[in-house]
Parts: sequence; structure tokens; C-alpha cells
Amino acid sequence: MATWKKVIVSGSIAELKQVTASGGFSGDGSGLTGISADSLANSLVDGNGIADFTFNGSAGATVALDLNGSTLNLASAGVKVADGGITATQLATSVAGAGLAGGGGTVLSVGVDDSSIEINSDALRVKASGVTNAMLGGSIANAKLANDGITIAGVDTSLGGTITTATILAGSSVISGSGGVVGALTAGEGIDIAANGTVSGEDATTSNKGIASFHGDNFSVSSGAVIIKNGGVANAELANDGITIAGVDTSLGGSITQAEILVGSAVISGSGGVVGALTAGEGIDIASNGTVSGEDATTSNKGIASFDTNHFTVSSGAVTIKGSSIASGDLAGSIANAKLANDGITIAGADTSLGGTITADAIAGAISNDTITNAQLANETITVGGTATSLGGTVTGAHIAAALNSNLGGSVTFGDSNDIVTIGNDLIVTGDLTVNGDLTTVATTNLLVEDKFTTFASGSTSATDGGIIVQNSAGAGYALGYDTATTRWVLDNNLGISATDIAADAYVGTIQVSTAAASGNPTYGGSSKGHGTIHVDTNTGDIFIYA
Repeated sequence: MATWKKVIVSGSIAELKQVTASGGFSGDGSGLTGISADSLANSLVDGNGIADFTFNGSAGATVALDLNGSTLNLASAGVKVADGGITATQLATSVAGAGLAGGGGTVLSVGVDDSSIEINSDALRVKASGVTNAMLGGSIANAKLANDGITIAGVDTSLGGTITTATILAGSSVISGSGGVVGALTAGEGIDIAANGTVSGEDATTSNKGIASFHGDNFSVSSGAVIIKNGGVANAELANDGITIAGVDTSLGGSITQAEILVGSAVISGSGGVVGALTAGEGIDIASNGTVSGEDATTSNKGIASFDTNHFTVSSGAVTIKGSSIASGDLAGSIANAKLANDGITIAGADTSLGGTITADAIAGAISNDTITNAQLANETITVGGTATSLGGTVTGAHIAAALNSNLGGSVTFGDSNDIVTIGNDLIVTGDLTVNGDLTTVATTNLLVEDKFTTFASGSTSATDGGIIVQNSAGAGYALGYDTATTRWVLDNNLGISATDIAADAYVGTIQVSTAAASGNPTYGGSSKGHGTIHVDTNTGDIFIYA
């Protein structure tokens, strides 16, 4: 029957039932005699790390450690590491785990991406502007913000708080109703409203409507009605305060004699002498010799004109625009809708003035369902994998597969004779990949797994075998796994790669630790299969093996 056996090590209190030697001693040890140098087959000599000595039993010898004093030295309590004795040379490179580098003679250092984290002198710190939006948590407290509030109309509130209409309008000129504050007085043109509610008129200017007073010399005002006073406008207040007749100037209210007017002009003579003068009107020129001629018409002057037959029809002096003679180039840049006989357009039952907007939703809403046929569309088919299919038709899996093969270099196969999907090039899955059936992986590089734990035999609801196989032949390999038959982690040096259970060629050693001596059955293997389990009593330093 297996039990816990104590291992005798330095410092152990050994309980021995009997020690027997060929030299002739036996018993409890108190009668050990007769040991001499001649009885020893071999002498005890120093090895590596032990100061020079020999011991053959003839005399005592001191065993001392040979220490270099720089890495290890000897203190009163025993061997210790010398101060400063552990350098980068003594550290293995394996000491530098994830995020560290160094060891093996190189100083340990921290790895940083230098975009979000940097090293400044001997300190590790977040780099300026290193924290991006993507690094921020889903909820940032106001206290973390430089500006965590907003002020509206002199009212402050923190982000996430509430400002009511009444709060905003408090202290302003407001309109109140039965439900409380319903609005605020707003200053219109010519009106000012002070913060205390005073409403006053703005002074009128040449560019601003407002209140004004009216000078008594020029205006009469009665009941708010303003009229220009008789005689209220003097010549000096007129833009044109005089008149010129036949080259003779005079102020309004002045006089020009007939002789002054007629001097040098074409005149009309009668039996009584000169009775008047011909005067040139708009569009008429009169020469000093009495010749009367028409002035040519311009854009700014009425006069005589001819009319292009391409654009006009003239009959008995009446001029009309010839039908269909106005081209787009003849129109001015902006013609008001009111000038047009038809100033709007109706599309799909929706009316709008020219220059207005009819939304796509309005047009679409006016179209009855199922009223547009394929034949009415400019593009009535869709082509997938080289095969054209009418809208409303069916695109088959074969069409899709052909399109994928065309775009992906012909390396994708969907549903072959064995219902197998083949992807010849790289496949990148940005989300989760779930495999419900068997997974076969063929690769030439190492597998990198970021997960801290990997679950084998996933979905099992009871104890089962499982583990890892390192293939070393066509159908088998070295295996490390859990064996439910022995309830231990075991090794199998020839386990088939399709095996569902493992048989132990050897057991993985386990160590149990407590502050008491070993008792009970081992955790792994129990009473019948726990052989070789080691137990360490941390209180006494005693070591036990289950055997």
C-alpha cells in the first residue's frame, strides 16, 4: 500500500529503523565503530565550488564553499548574494517577459510604442497627445474635462444638466401667459429693448427706419400725418432749381423774354412777323437753318429706328415681336416667374414654381407600387459572374461563385461534390470564427494565441481525456494530456492523432505544498495512482514522496 515517505535532506530529522554496513556495525547507531581509512574503498575529495580538501577517514577535514566574493559571498548566516552581485550578465534573457527587453549581459528596458507611451529620462509616461478617441472609455466624467459646462443667456449649467426656457428668459422682457413664460419681446426694425424691459424707438437715419421730428418750415404735422407745407420747399432744397430754354438759363420763378428764346433759332413767321420758334422735342433735332430731322433711337434716347425682319413685324407703324423669334441668348439673365404664362411645373402630381424644389421622396411617393416595369428602366438587368439576370429574377449560387472566382483570381470554390468550400488565398476574419464541426489546420508557421487560456474538449459535461499531440510520424506523435483513468496529467510517446483518449507511458510530477506534514491522498492520482507526488512542509522544510 502506497504511503507518504519522508525524504532525508540537509536539516531533516531522520527516523531510521536500521542501518547495516559490511564493516560490521548495526543497531541504532550508538555502537558505530571500526571505521578506518583502510576500510574505505574511496576517499572523499573536493569538487567544483568546494575549497580544496581530502578526506580518507584518517583525520577530520573541513568542507568549505569556494566563493568568488563578487556574485556570492559567505556571511554569518550562510551563503548570500553579494551586494550588487546580480547584474544583467547573471540575468537570463527569459527574465525579460512581455513589454521588457534585456538580460544575458544587457540592461533590462521597457518597450514602448512611442506614440501613446514614451520614456522620459528614467520615467515612463503618457506621451503628449498620445491618448486618442479610440482609447477613451465609454463614459467620461465632467471633472475630466477642461470645459465641463455651458452658459446660455448668462445661465450656467454642467454638461448633462438642464436649462429651462423660464430660466433663460428670467430678467428679460418676456411675454407671460396662463402657462407661465411663453416668449420674449424681440426688438424689430426701429425698436430697441433694454435688459430691464424698456422699449424705445431708434432715431431714423438715411439707412435706418426710426422715429423722427419734422421741421416747421418744411412740413405740417396733424394727428401724426406729415405733409409738405405749402411753400415749404425752397429752390435751394431742389436738386434742379432752374430751367434752360433755348440756351438761356433762369432760376425757377425767374423770366426769359421771347427775344432771348428766339435768338438764333428757326422761327415761324406770320403776317404779323415772328410768331414763334420751332423747338426740338424728344427724338427731334432742329438745325439753325430750320432743318428738322429725327434722332437715332438708343437704349437711353427715344428716336427713329428700323426693325430687323428676323425679330419684328411692322404693319401700319405698329411693331410686334415676330413669332418664335426670341432665342435663349436674347433673354435677360433673370426673368421673374410673374412674367411667364407658365411659371411652375408639376412632376408626379407634385407642384412647384420654377426655381423651387421637388424632393425625391415627393416623386417616389406619387409613383404607385409595381407601376414601373423593367422595360421602362435604362438598366433592367444585373450581371453576376458573367450571367445577366432581369430585375426580379434569381441569381444562383453558381453565378455568385463565378463572380468571386473572377474577382479573387479563381481561387474560391463553393459547394464542390463533397460540399467543401475551398479558399486558395488568405482569409481574414475580423470578428469571431465559430467552427461547429472538426477543424483541420495546415500551416508552415507557428500558431500565435493571444488568449490567456485555451479550452480543449470544449462543451464536455463530464470528465474526459484531452491534451496536445506533437506529431512525429504519419499518424501519431508525442502527447501531453489528462487521463481520466488515472486522474493525472500523463505522457504518451505514441498517441494516434485521431485518438479520443490517452494511455500513460509516464506521469507528470506534481508538487503539493502546505504548512503541515503530508497526509491523505494526493490531489492527482489518489491513493492508487498518485505515486511520485511530492509534498513540501513549508513549516519544517520536510519533503515527502507518495510511494
